[in-house]
Amino acid sequence: MMAQCTTAVSFVQATTISPHNYNFHGFSSKPKLLIQCNKSILFANFQRNGLSSSWQGSSEVSSYVANCSCKAKVLGREQSVPSIQTLRRLPPEELSAKIVMVRFDSSILFYQKLDQSISITSNAFFTIKYVFEAGAKIILISSWNVKCNAKILSEEAVAELLSSVLQLKVVPGKCNFAHQQPKVELFEEADVILLENLSKYKQELANDSEFARKLSSGVDIFVNDSFSTAHKILASTVGVTQFCYACVAGFYFEECLIKLKTILECTHSPSVGVVGGGNLRDKAAALRVLASKCDGLVFVGMMALQIMHAMGMPVPLYLVEKEGAKEALEIVKYAESRSIPILLPSDFLCKHKMQVKTFPAQSILDGWKPVDLGPNSFIEIATFLSRYKKIIWIGPVKVGQSDQKRGGESRLVHILDEVSQHGCHITIIGHMACEAVREISRSSPAYCMVEHASVVWEYLKGRSLPGLLALDRAYTFEIEWNMIYPDPTQSLAVDIGSEFEKQKSTWSNHSPQAYEIQGKEEKINCFTIFS
Repeated sequence: MMAQCTTAVSFVQATTISPHNYNFHGFSSKPKLLIQCNKSILFANFQRNGLSSSWQGSSEVSSYVANCSCKAKVLGREQSVPSIQTLRRLPPEELSAKIVMVRFDSSILFYQKLDQSISITSNAFFTIKYVFEAGAKIILISSWNVKCNAKILSEEAVAELLSSVLQLKVVPGKCNFAHQQPKVELFEEADVILLENLSKYKQELANDSEFARKLSSGVDIFVNDSFSTAHKILASTVGVTQFCYACVAGFYFEECLIKLKTILECTHSPSVGVVGGGNLRDKAAALRVLASKCDGLVFVGMMALQIMHAMGMPVPLYLVEKEGAKEALEIVKYAESRSIPILLPSDFLCKHKMQVKTFPAQSILDGWKPVDLGPNSFIEIATFLSRYKKIIWIGPVKVGQSDQKRGGESRLVHILDEVSQHGCHITIIGHMACEAVREISRSSPAYCMVEHASVVWEYLKGRSLPGLLALDRAYTFEIEWNMIYPDPTQSLAVDIGSEFEKQKSTWSNHSPQAYEIQGKEEKINCFTIFS
């Protein structure tokens, strides 16, 4: 499975690792040694009393810890999505009687309509139920902007809503983060303790280490289920991980991550990207990736005007983002180099004061501002999309403020419904698009939907996702432990460069033998990894 090399990696650990305090995924309530392999890289992670330290086998691997607390670094998409530990892999018995902090994705609550019942089918709610039913004491943390929903302002209101959805007693924990966590006695009167809204604290955005330490005080296991913040460096998603015994992804986080990895998969061909929204300059790197992976591009929204200007079409200059002119031209030239077609709107629905009128794309009169695509544009989009087997829709269709609630989103959803009947694979990215699909589409259950467009844009740019990289790493393949560790009744020796390494040349790779260590003869398992 691994190519042979001359360097053996081993370390002598005083603690005997037996089947009773070690399992494949590396979760244990006792001091333990985690052996993790990343392709040809081996690194050992020692965890004791909630703290951990690592010796890692390459600059690529060791850099991920440093990157979590600094500005996001541009990486390849394969590097930015490592194999991580998940709650699904964590045995329920490892949660029993532990204090588990769950970073909840509050956007799920605010995306719901308060006059409708909230379904517990979401994996985010299942994460909390799973941890509770495993016998853990749960501390729930999150942040929310009161502008998201004026009806949900206080911790009491959020706790009441969660209690009704989860059918658990969720109690707000009135604590001062500057001093300590809620008292343990609170667990006797509540199933779940909800801490204060973290958006109140500037230390959260600053990823303040002392704030993170106090936030995670007494916590054994951290479960990150907030995928919408994966692209941010926060104390509640990154900082707390250095103080917790184990840090894993929740069910909702894992679900979104799986969808993220499939966005650029070429299992269905030809594929096309439908790109909306604005701010082309900031998204230029992501657009280039889409242009390299897709066999066609459809531009809608404000970004369409940028591309039209780059292609020499007449566009009112006040509608053009001057900062992105260079990047727009580069995208056009790159698409031409790949000979992939670009479809642009042929007409726009425009507004002037109280009047609404449709204009050809190249004949918009002064004073009239585009607010949506025109009818001819949607007819052409429908014809264009019918040629493809995979469609990726990211970004809003609207060009500006419109009196219509859905407008272009509704028209596009109907088009996608039609093409999906012919076996087209459809990915919907962004809250507005996903909401329109759920309300209108007949085929929405068959679509791959990712609510959090900001995270996807960062991923497409090739940037790291700090909230993801801060979690514990997992094995990327199955390891034949019976071959590596043939005698579980004996100690395990793994040398990573100590004085004991001098003796490794006499070791047998897979057989336990007797060796003299500091004057004492012991029978050990020799663990030598060839990278």
